[in-house]
Amino acid sequence: DHPSAEAGSRKIRLARLRYLPLTAPGLLNRLRTIPARLAELLARKTITFTLGLPLTLPPDARILDYGYGTGSWLQTMRLLGYAHLAGYDIAANTRRARELEAQGIEVIASPDLPGCDGSFDCIRLEHVFEHLTDPLGVLRTLYGALRPGGFLVMTFPTIYPWTRIKDLAA
Repeated sequence: DHPSAEAGSRKIRLARLRYLPLTAPGLLNRLRTIPARLAELLARKTITFTLGLPLTLPPDARILDYGYGTGSWLQTMRLLGYAHLAGYDIAANTRRARELEAQGIEVIASPDLPGCDGSFDCIRLEHVFEHLTDPLGVLRTLYGALRPGGFLVMTFPTIYPWTRIKDLAA
């Protein structure tokens, strides 16, 4: 039930608002980010680009989750009405691939993304980059799979999640 609970959550509603001015500039949309920014401040957490930015795209946007893991993010996006979703993950994750395909989500079997040149509006990597054996090669592939003006959004882990920023310099 995780994707269905996630699809109706406040987190998703706030994430959609948080980065709206990036895809739909304007004063009104900047004002709409205020509740999300306040929630970030109060929670002392940030809404990541990898969550928020894809939610600002129209439901007909073509989105790839490169390294989909459990597939729950893609399933949540499907429940939110996004129709053109695709995912790639390592071959060991074939059980998840079958589940996603059964829900109408395209599963791409090759990391080289054959036939995907210039076809994605957004490509998402959530804690994937640090696992790649050829990160520059993958970035070249992903760049080639983006349509002009498309978004590549990535989240990286940190080894210092509880360190204050001013202390990192030391």
